[in-house]
Amino acid sequence: MENQITRKELCDKFGYSLTTISRDLRAMRANNEFKKYIQKTGHRTVRIDLEGYRKFLDFKEQQYKKVLWNAIIISAHTFFVNKKEVLNVL
Repeated sequence: MENQITRKELCDKFGYSLTTISRDLRAMRANNEFKKYIQKTGHRTVRIDLEGYRKFLDFKEQQYKKVLWNAIIISAHTFFVNKKEVLNVL
C-alpha cells in the first residue's frame, strides 16, 4: 500500500464528487475484502490505496452487471410466462 492518496486527490483523478468518493469509502469499509485499502491517519485525514480503489470500482461494476443481468432474466421470464398464459386462454 505504497500509492496512497487523499479523498480530494481521488476526486481529481477520477472526476467523481466528494460525496461519491465518501459513499464508495463507506462501502469499502463495510466490505472485509476492501477495508484494508483505507487508512485513517488522523482525525479527518484518510489515505486510500489507489490500486485498492481501482479494484473496488471493478468489483462495483461486476456487481452492477450481475444485478442488471438478473433483472433482465426475471423480466424475460415474466414476459414469457404471461405470454404463455394468454395463449392458453385463447
